[in-house]
Formats: sequence, C-alpha cells, structure tokens
Amino acid sequence: MRIISKMSRIKDVFTRVSTWFVIVILVIAGASSYIGYVYLHQHSVSTTSTSTTTTSTTTTSSYTTTQYPNIGQKFIEIKAFDVTKGSNGGTTVQFIAGNDYSATQLLSLVESIHSQIGNFSLIRFVRTECQGGIVNPNLTASQIQAQSYSGNSNYNWNGTLNSYFTAIQKAAGGQIIPDADMDIYFGDTDCLSQFKTDQTNNPVYEQDYFTDAASLLTLNAIADGDRYVMLESWDAYYAQDNPSQNQVETFFQKMQALGWTEFMPQANNPAATGQGPQTCSSKNAPFPDFGYGGYVRNGLFWINSTAPYVFPHFNTICSIEKSEPYLNGVVLAMESQSQGSPADQAYCDGNYMTAGGCFNSLSQSEQETALTYLASNQAKYDYIWVYPVLIGEHGVEYDAGKAGTLTFMESLINQYN
Repeated sequence: MRIISKMSRIKDVFTRVSTWFVIVILVIAGASSYIGYVYLHQHSVSTTSTSTTTTSTTTTSSYTTTQYPNIGQKFIEIKAFDVTKGSNGGTTVQFIAGNDYSATQLLSLVESIHSQIGNFSLIRFVRTECQGGIVNPNLTASQIQAQSYSGNSNYNWNGTLNSYFTAIQKAAGGQIIPDADMDIYFGDTDCLSQFKTDQTNNPVYEQDYFTDAASLLTLNAIADGDRYVMLESWDAYYAQDNPSQNQVETFFQKMQALGWTEFMPQANNPAATGQGPQTCSSKNAPFPDFGYGGYVRNGLFWINSTAPYVFPHFNTICSIEKSEPYLNGVVLAMESQSQGSPADQAYCDGNYMTAGGCFNSLSQSEQETALTYLASNQAKYDYIWVYPVLIGEHGVEYDAGKAGTLTFMESLINQYN
C-alpha cells in the first residue's frame, strides 16, 4: 500500500509537471505566432495578384509596406532653384524665382504665408537635373548664376546657400521636399542635349543621378528633416525603360543607402491630357513603386474654359490609393512642363501649353472658382492639393501674388487643410 501510495504521488506530480510543461509550450508558441504576425504585417505582404499598367505588367510577389511619416496636409509649391550642368562643364545654380522675387523677398513671402496658415511643407523648392547637377552648400551670392532670360538673378542673400535654405525651412516650419529629376537616370535626351558626352550605357548615367541626388543632403534644412525627396520623371522612367519590380526595388534601396528615407514618385497618366481611366482599380494605377512611396504626386493637366475650369483624373488618384494601402496620400499638383510634346503639357481649352500658363490665362474670379473646387474636393476624392504659389519649368509662369490669389489660397488652406 505504501508503495502504491508513493507511486500515485509520483504519478500525480508527473501529471502536474506535464500539464504545466504543455501550457508553457502553448504560450510560447502562441507568442511566437503573434510576433510573426506583427512582423509580417509591419514589414511585408505577400500577394499573387498581377499589377497592370499601360506600360508594363508586373507580378508582385512581395512589397514593402513601411508606413512612412505623415507630414501633414499643407503643401505649397515654390520653385526657387535649378541645379544643373553649365555650358562650361561646371555646375550651374539658377535662382529661378529671381524674375519675380529677390532671395530676401522670397524669404519674406514664406514668413508671411506661415503667419497666416502655420507650418507647411515646400515642394520642389530645389531641383537637381542632368549630369553635374551637384549642390554645393557653401555657394554665396556671387556664385549663384543669373537666369539666362533675365540677366539678373536677384539672389541677394548675405550668406551661404546652406544658411539660406535653413532660413527658408525655419520660416515655413515644415519640410523642404527637393526634386531629384530622374531624366539623367535613364539617359533622357532632354538632359544629354545640354552637353557633349561619350557615355554609352545607362549604368554610367545612373551613377551621375545618384551623385546629384546625394548632394541635396548636404543642405542641413533637408538632411535634418524627414528626408522626403520628389522623383520627377518617375513616369518617364517607366515609359522608357519599362523596369521590372527588382529594378525598381534596387533603385529605391540605392537611394536609401545614400541617406534618403522617404519618397514621392511622380506618377502622371500615360496620356496626361486624356480623361484618365474610366474606373477606379489598383490595376489602373500607373507606374508602381511597390510600397516605397510615402506620397505619390499626380499632375493636373486638364484646364478648360467652363466651370470649374480644372478637371483632375480622379480615377487615377483613386487607383493609386487602392494599389498602395500604406500610402500617406496622393498629392495633386499643377504641372509646369514646357516641352513641345502634347503629352508633356496641359490640354488648355483645345490647345496644348503649360498648365501654369493656361491657369494664368483665366480671370482672377475663374482661378478662385477652380482653386475652391480643388481645395473642397480633397476629402471626397482622397487627395492633397498642392497650392501653386510660384511655379514654372525654367522660370516663374504662375505667381499667386501677382495673380491676386495668394490671400484667397491662404483662406482655402485654413478651411480645407
């Protein structure tokens, strides 16, 4: 009996230990599953769907789903600097706002806007383009080139280029989102026509592009921020190279290695002057970035003489949103292309011209009607309107101050953004 009783106690202990051991194993397994679930949903998503655009069909096996920083709803476009290769082989830095503003007047403008609307981010304040478009943060006023058509750059800042950008960023309070134009990346003739070259393959052009893009981070106002960069000609890159998903991801990984962390690809319609796709579908999203874009920029090309005068491609905007669930938003902006091809310009009441020039041809009251339409429909169509204060391809073609719409824009920002 004593032996049996002892054996019973041993069995009882063994049963309890076994039970607790199983419970511990189950808890550990459950925790591991949960951690794996969280990790997968934070870092990658698997899918077998096919993403189709007018230029390529890509089977997406996986893509990044990083949630990039949201930098608010207030975006203003002021194009102030072009950095490119000069005719003498060196870098030319053009203060392209100088036809309308001096450097100090432009700073006062930014300060004035901030006093009315609070913090805002500036898009395309500086653009690098073509081979040798390398930013030098130590340039002073005498080294900033005059615009070829004006003869006077009006760049009167008493300090380095770096200190000027810092002053502008502090005045705006938000981010400066520069534009690293991708024309040189795929060897576009628009860049190559500006200088003689013996380069014969894209990898050489690509390195020039990365050198240009990296130089933007020598400006403290950009490097110390969230490091968003706009990618002009992202759509043209697709149209010319038709890249695979692997090529696209490799591009973004190289940009990240340079120090860039957030991206804003420009994804305009393949036929920008058309009405856009008839339906909203992820399959209609042009030029995928496979989750690397924190925002996507879409252009406004359709301007007509009947109210509300401006007609965005709402189905394109919706399609981009559907294809990238982790996107912070589609920013809609007025395109200012000045190339001769109709595909690069706005459809302006039956003619092709720059969108800024076309918009400028409307009366002030018509412009205000159009601006109200664009601002008030942001929530309905899920986009963020970029207010055009100073825009132009190689100089100012629309100046909200001269047009008399700046104060009106400020009221719209306060109401809708």
